[in-house]
Amino acid sequence: MLPTWIFIVCVLAGRWALKQPERMLPVMVVSCGFGASAAMEVVLLGSAPISPALFFVPFLWFAAWRAGQGPAIAGAVSLREPGGWLLLYTAWLSFSAVFMPRLLEGESLVYITSRATAALTGVELLPLAPNSTNLTQGAYAVLGLAIFMGIRALSAKKDMGRWALNAVFAATTVNLIMVVWDALQAFTGLDLGLSLVRNANYAVVSQSVGGWPRLQGAFSEPAAMAGFTLAPYTILLALWLRGVQPAKTGLLAGLSAIALVSTLSSTALVSIVVVTVLVLLCHLWGQLNMERRSPRFGVVTAVFLGLVSAACVLVLWWPNWLQRIADISWTMVFEKAESTSGQERLQWALGTWQNFLDSWGLGTGTGSARGSSYPLVVLGNAGLPGLLLVMTFLGLCLFKPARLAQEQGAMSDPDASMHRHMLFAFRMGLVGRLIPLSLSGTMIDPGPMFYVIAGVVAGLLVSSPSVTRQEQREDGTLGEVSDTPVHLTAHNT
Repeated sequence: MLPTWIFIVCVLAGRWALKQPERMLPVMVVSCGFGASAAMEVVLLGSAPISPALFFVPFLWFAAWRAGQGPAIAGAVSLREPGGWLLLYTAWLSFSAVFMPRLLEGESLVYITSRATAALTGVELLPLAPNSTNLTQGAYAVLGLAIFMGIRALSAKKDMGRWALNAVFAATTVNLIMVVWDALQAFTGLDLGLSLVRNANYAVVSQSVGGWPRLQGAFSEPAAMAGFTLAPYTILLALWLRGVQPAKTGLLAGLSAIALVSTLSSTALVSIVVVTVLVLLCHLWGQLNMERRSPRFGVVTAVFLGLVSAACVLVLWWPNWLQRIADISWTMVFEKAESTSGQERLQWALGTWQNFLDSWGLGTGTGSARGSSYPLVVLGNAGLPGLLLVMTFLGLCLFKPARLAQEQGAMSDPDASMHRHMLFAFRMGLVGRLIPLSLSGTMIDPGPMFYVIAGVVAGLLVSSPSVTRQEQREDGTLGEVSDTPVHLTAHNT
């Protein structure tokens, strides 16, 4: 393994976080925003990068242990919890990565990017055979499980809602700084050193549409940056609608929306519409069924009318600019399917479906096939068993009831309300991560941000924000009666 200069930064950040273990949660979330960065490179695997988020896994587990949450790490993989099904899913992925490409060798044609030939040939259609991607994608699955377990253990600790909120603030701020840095470099034509941040062994290609540069921040491509940004955007939008620090959450959500549009990615443009509508509908449903507070439709209406007014001014004073924006939007969304990229992705998607059929529903093995939609990629690589396991995991994360106190007055407790808002927001954040994956995900690894958000959700499900006569066991579940309250508060930090 070869360390890079980011290795030093990560070691310093890890040591800083371990001085107060709760700091590890913001560090992990921020590190997920450096998708094209490498702390180390594995030379034997074609210089496969170890991203900062993966590098921090040992620090994360040590932080959970120092915070007194060691037993909660093991408790994360109980079959009563989402983590138990994620463990089974990861075990199946590991098994299929090793055995399925060998058992079914030559039985199907797969689209694959091998690190040994990617620089020369890119994506190729080849007969199924074992390759280095089986090993790397299988390793990413195991590390993803480790991230989930560590984050879940920390998030089950009391008062972690404040840290989770600040983690989203920090990650969004850093991501916006990277986008501004990329914009300055794109519009000035100068090399401002962003390549030092995007140092992983990925093909980083600067792109433009209609003369406008497509921004990608600290990622290798605009779609990857959009996939990451959608998750904190969704969380911030949900928190803003629930009235949690509306000045911060509203401002950062708005700036994140601008960053998403600046990618000029069809995935981003479609996803932001779908995510925004889903969050608004879920918020309205929750307000009508659970809350006494009025929805923030006055502010939403004002923002909408402001956008309409701005559009009218644009039509009257700068019609050429409006036409240019309309042309770019039409090209990126409606003509995407007819473009070379769209046709290529369609072939990848059809290829993974054929791999599913050729493998009799068992999949060709983790990392064997590249696709263009996460559900199809799971089917093509891990088969029906993998799809059922990951759907069970996601179903528990999104729909399992939280173990909140059921005593009289608990539902009106401000701490309990804050806890419900955070759980709602991070569940929406998980949906915000899944939508772009479903539209254009190419590999079976959903990325570390997926596991971080799912871990926070699982931790909030078993934590108790304001329990008057109960206390939490070490594994995060509710235990014996106690008169000591446990509080989850939200502070400005």
